[in-house]
Amino acid sequence: MRCPECGGEYADSFAFCPYCGRRAGPTSPSGKAGASQASRTAGAERTVLIVDDDESIVRLLSTDLRFRGYKAIAALDGEQALMITHRMKPDVILMDIAMPGLNGIAVIEKIRQSKLVSHIPIIIVTAFDRAEFRQQAREAGITEFILKPFSPEQIAAAIEGALKR
Repeated sequence: MRCPECGGEYADSFAFCPYCGRRAGPTSPSGKAGASQASRTAGAERTVLIVDDDESIVRLLSTDLRFRGYKAIAALDGEQALMITHRMKPDVILMDIAMPGLNGIAVIEKIRQSKLVSHIPIIIVTAFDRAEFRQQAREAGITEFILKPFSPEQIAAAIEGALKR
């Protein structure tokens, strides 16, 4: 499926465009998907970029973050992550390590080299629990390291902590 708003391509099973948040199918008058006012608490207009090549993880995180009031956008590989980061300047990035093309560590290093986006907190969310990955991630400049499987509350707490720094 191709999003008419941003042009991003995504699976038909998504209820929202993972790149810009537009609701798939019929839309509200603004064309944007979003949480109800009652559920918009912690997020309050903050944007979180989810970078993971696993669409089920992207879908899970996007749904939960939107429920919490965040604007969730997604990149399914490292190149998309760099493009979206520079274009949209998210408030926080959730980054997997193992992805096709540029891996998460390489993406973080490139983000940290850019004066325009180097300040953005980056939280690693990965299944790789090896000391060398943790060390590489810390040297690259991550804010936090979360192992899969994770709980939505764990992700929310990490984002809230990163936004307070």
